Amino acid sequence: MDRQNGYNDINTPRFHVCGPLLLDGMKSAAYYGDKPLPITVEEYDALFVLAVNKNNYVPFDRLHEAAWHEGTAADAAIGIANIQRAVNNAGAKSMRIDFLPERGYIFKIAVQPAAERLSVNRLATTIKIASTAAVVAALVMFAQMSASQSIRLTDDPAPLGLVEINETRVVIFPDVSRVEAEGTDAAIDFYNSTKNIHYISFEIVMDGSRLYVSGIIAPGGRLEQMELDEALAAGEYEAEMVMRAYDPASYEESETKTVVLILTVR
Repeated sequence: MDRQNGYNDINTPRFHVCGPLLLDGMKSAAYYGDKPLPITVEEYDALFVLAVNKNNYVPFDRLHEAAWHEGTAADAAIGIANIQRAVNNAGAKSMRIDFLPERGYIFKIAVQPAAERLSVNRLATTIKIASTAAVVAALVMFAQMSASQSIRLTDDPAPLGLVEINETRVVIFPDVSRVEAEGTDAAIDFYNSTKNIHYISFEIVMDGSRLYVSGIIAPGGRLEQMELDEALAAGEYEAEMVMRAYDPASYEESETKTVVLILTVR
């Protein structure tokens, strides 16, 4: 681990627990309680850097470099704004991302209730986790706060220059009915239609146990590989696929669809 300019650069482990937030590097997914946050793979990388450096400011350029390697500064600014909204909406009074123009972004953790700690520990056990400064001012500008101030958990200030999405559409869920796996590895085709405006996540459940949960897939995105959380004997199993859609403006879960999934293990 190297410490430079007040923040840490480390290799991404399989998992990282930061207060009530659980980060799974294998799936590039972040969980608050037992629900995944609606963020993309790139946004996960930036959130990981912020979480590892909790209570320390991370410059915009560092987040841009860590997550949007070939993206523009505008892409990074919009992505970071999405992370802030997802974390601040989910975290209520327990976690928050704030911004100070001269210093960058900071992930803050308040005193965590025992119930939230238990929830994170249970989720970590359930999914069997093993080891794991210039800003585009026209796009993002948040209320300033002094570095010497204590953590203040207030309503999330809306970034300037971002268009609010008021449009509502019927969610188009993919038609998935079968998955073939060899051991715990499977080639899959879980996708989010380009016709959607919603994010979608995928979860496979069998006999009440979670076998797989994805991160959030943006419209036009897809997953082609997965690793089951539990090794199953060869055979054919009937499971459930739970697909959840998230509103692109509020990041609230807006619709859920559950289908029968035939899982063949070779």
